[in-house]
Amino acid sequence: MKKILIITLSLYIILFKLTKGETIFYEPSNLGILKNNIKFYIESGQYEQDIQKVIDKAKNYIYNTTKDLPNQERQKLAVVFDIDETALSNLEYEYKYDFGYNYETWVEWVKEAKAKPIKPTLELYKYVKSLNIKTFFITGRTQLNENLNEDPTIINLKRAGYYLWEKVYFKPSNVKMSTIEYKTNCRKDIESKGYKIILNIGDQYSDLEGGYSQAVFKLPNPMYYIP
Repeated sequence: MKKILIITLSLYIILFKLTKGETIFYEPSNLGILKNNIKFYIESGQYEQDIQKVIDKAKNYIYNTTKDLPNQERQKLAVVFDIDETALSNLEYEYKYDFGYNYETWVEWVKEAKAKPIKPTLELYKYVKSLNIKTFFITGRTQLNENLNEDPTIINLKRAGYYLWEKVYFKPSNVKMSTIEYKTNCRKDIESKGYKIILNIGDQYSDLEGGYSQAVFKLPNPMYYIP
């Protein structure tokens, strides 16, 4: 009986334990059904509602953190924003390529500079600016134009309503490092300049891990995952 129990438990662990590199012995969810569920989640309005819930909590956190601070102290505070699926929506690209991705089509899309703002995030951005708190963007995108003012990402941010910031950090194309390492280094650089990051917001856990932020807020993203 004991031997049977051990074998049963072992099989249970093999079947249900999901870690990198392990074989999956059961049928995963159907991809076509998953894509339809994602579209329904987005088009039903639930996606934006869930974003709004996170943004409301972020605004409330900023209010409670800064309400008693004089303006001079607020000017040394900072909020960090991710760009894709945080500040800007790439739904048009995701739908066009059926939630797929390749570098060439992605660069073409970025060059068009027509990603729409995620409205709740834009509200948060404007609220932060109204408090004289500094804003930074840290993106996994690479800079596509040597002239920063002519870079499509900069143009897109301004078209979407994000007009002022201290700096936009682009990921170097010639340096290999994880997203977590890159974004952590950027936040470390911000704090080395004398700013205190009170809030970091993004749609990926890799946007948020690594420290150098008083608080982190995770937006939903059902479309893709960046480790």
